[in-house]
Amino acid sequence: MAINALMHPFKGPAARALKRAIRYPRELRAKARDRAALARPLQYYLSACAIFRNEASYLEEWLVFHLGVGVEHFYLYENRSTDDFRGVLAPFLERRIVSLVDWPKPQGQRAAYRHCLRSAAAQSRWITFLDLDEFLFSPQQRDIHPILETHGHLASLQVRRATFGSSGHRTKPPGGVLESYTRRAAELRGPKSIANPRLIRAIHNPHQFSMWGDEETHFCDELRINHYWSRSIEELTEKLRRGDAWFRRERLIDWHMSEEARLNEVEDRCIQPLARQIAGDFATASKRR
Repeated sequence: MAINALMHPFKGPAARALKRAIRYPRELRAKARDRAALARPLQYYLSACAIFRNEASYLEEWLVFHLGVGVEHFYLYENRSTDDFRGVLAPFLERRIVSLVDWPKPQGQRAAYRHCLRSAAAQSRWITFLDLDEFLFSPQQRDIHPILETHGHLASLQVRRATFGSSGHRTKPPGGVLESYTRRAAELRGPKSIANPRLIRAIHNPHQFSMWGDEETHFCDELRINHYWSRSIEELTEKLRRGDAWFRRERLIDWHMSEEARLNEVEDRCIQPLARQIAGDFATASKRR
């Protein structure tokens, strides 16, 4: 133990205690800002942040579904798209449901998340950071606000993901994502966060945040994220060509194809009745506007 402490003077329990002591004044300021924000009505209860490139054909389904479960606002970062994303987003921008930011930076996901926090901290009680192939929901109920309210004393929640494969589709099917892809890996995989934006201390990667005053991991099993990781083989190949939004590294086709083959183990349609209800309600409301 003594040798390890000498070799790694900034690791171990003593080092962690020292880091906590150094950060403590900043933690107090973050908590004070949070109390001040919560003392007045915030504009949104739950918001979502995402960065995208060439996702025009998926945007409406993703937005409509999340509006249906309780997401009230979307901070979207457009990363060098060449499709008609503006046409799809126009009605959502008009209703101020979406804040759209032009974000052409390569591997710009981390910077986009940090930029988003500046707005979300002043506007939203909770923020979740999702990709356009991820759908947050509760298998038990439509509105997820009551679930979040029961965990309001926490700085963040971790939501496990069900990861879906191609479900046998070689090319892009004519239907939407939620109706088309029904087979996933048997086990739930690494989580994403729903967090109090004022208490996020550091963003390490799309899955892992550090929070002020809370070093514990709090899993929320009343919620789930369906991650449509590959979509069809055709779409997976296109995703690999686009490159990664976070890491500056090559996406290996052989590894991704091998991984996709493991993502079709069990059938899972539990999101579909909810998705159909939300889509129907949205269509009815759109006719009235």
